[in-house]
Amino acid sequence: MLVDNSIVGLENIYRLRETGLEPEQAAINGSQEAAAAVVASTLTTIVVFLPLIFLRGMAGALFKQLALVVSFSLLCSLVVSLSVVPMMASRYLHPVDLSTRPQENFRHRLVVFSGRMFQQMENNYKKALHWALAHRRIVLATTACLLGISLLLVPLIGVELLPQSDEAEVRVEAEGEVGTKLSVLEERFQTIESIVTAEVKERKSMVSRIGGGFFSSAGSHKGQMRIALKPKKERKRSSEQVAAALRRKLAAIPGMTIRTSAGTGMFTMMLTRGFGGGGERIQVEIRGFDLKTAEALAQEVKKEVEGVTDTVVSRESGTPEEFILIDRTRAADLKVTVSDISKMLETTLGGSTAGYYREGGKEYRIFVQFKDAEKMDMDDILNFTLVNPEGKTVVLKNVVRSKTYSGPVSIQRKTRKE
Repeated sequence: MLVDNSIVGLENIYRLRETGLEPEQAAINGSQEAAAAVVASTLTTIVVFLPLIFLRGMAGALFKQLALVVSFSLLCSLVVSLSVVPMMASRYLHPVDLSTRPQENFRHRLVVFSGRMFQQMENNYKKALHWALAHRRIVLATTACLLGISLLLVPLIGVELLPQSDEAEVRVEAEGEVGTKLSVLEERFQTIESIVTAEVKERKSMVSRIGGGFFSSAGSHKGQMRIALKPKKERKRSSEQVAAALRRKLAAIPGMTIRTSAGTGMFTMMLTRGFGGGGERIQVEIRGFDLKTAEALAQEVKKEVEGVTDTVVSRESGTPEEFILIDRTRAADLKVTVSDISKMLETTLGGSTAGYYREGGKEYRIFVQFKDAEKMDMDDILNFTLVNPEGKTVVLKNVVRSKTYSGPVSIQRKTRKE
C-alpha cells in the first residue's frame, strides 16, 4: 500500500522514457499523468482509516494508533511519489533495450526471461478481458451467484473480538458468604485441591490464595487457585475442556460459589480490566445511583441470561455493619456531648492514646483498649458507662441505639459516577 503510489508513477515515467522522451521531460509528464490516480487511490484508503481515531472505548484503544500511523504513512508515500520519485527517476532511470545483447550473462538472461513472462501474463489478461466484455451476462451472473453464496455462508463464520487461546492455565475462583472465616475457607480449599489433584492429571503445578485476589485485595470469604498445565503437545485436553470438567466436579461443594475458567493472555486480561471489565466474554453493565436497585437488576439479569456459566456480579454482597445512632436530645438532657460518646466508643473498639510515659530519655505511648472488644456483643458494649461533667454515670444505651446495615464491600465508579 505504501509503495503502490511510487510504482504507478515510476512505471509511467519508464514507459515515456521508452518512447524516446528526455529524462526530465519524461519525469514531469509521467508524474503529472499519474498524479490524479495516485491522489485518488491514497485518499480512498485514508478515508477508511482516518475516522477510526474518533472511536471510543476498547475499540478506540485498539485502533486509534493504527489509524494515525497508516494515515500519516500514506500521506508521506503520496508526497514521495510526486516529488522524490520523479526527481530520482530523471537522474538514475535508464531504459534497457532487450533486443541488443551486449553481455550474455545471468542477469541479462533473467531480465529477458522475466520480461517475456510478464508480457505473456499481459497478453493472457487481455484475452480474458476481451472474453469477459464479450460475455457480460455470464460474468454478471457468475459474480451474483458467488456473492449470494458468500452471504449464505456468513452465519457459519464465528465472530469474536479477541480470540481465545490455550494459555496452559486454569483458574478457579471460590466465594462463600460474606463474613466467612478464613479457617472455614481453608477447609473448603483443601477439598477443592484434593478434587483438582484427582481430576487434572495434566497439571504441572497449582497455587492457592485465600482471603484476597491476585490483582486486588478481597474479604476473607474469597479465594483463588491457579493451575498451570503441561504444554499443549503433552496433553489431550485443552484448558477449556479441563475447566469444564472441573466445573462439574466442584459444583457439589456446599456453601461455596465456584467458578472455573481457562486462563487468558496477559494482554487480554489487562485490556479488559483496564476498561472496567473482569476478563469475561459477556458483560452487562448496570449503572445508577441506587445501590439496592442496581443489585436487584443485576440479580434479575443473572437469572434471565441462559446458556452461560460462571455468572458473577461485580458488586459484592454487603458486609454486615452496625451503625451507632446518637439521640442528641437525650444526650443533651443527660449532659453528654457527641464527642464524649464517640471517644468512648473509639476507646472501646479501636483503642485510643491516653497519654505518654517517659523514662530514661525515652517516651512510650499509653494505649487504652478494652480486652477482646471485637468479640463482644453490641448489647454488652452499649452497657458501658461514661461520666458527665456533673459526675453522674450515663449508660450508653440510654443515649444511643444501634441499627444493622449491609454496607457495600466496594463502590465502583465509571466516569466519576457510580
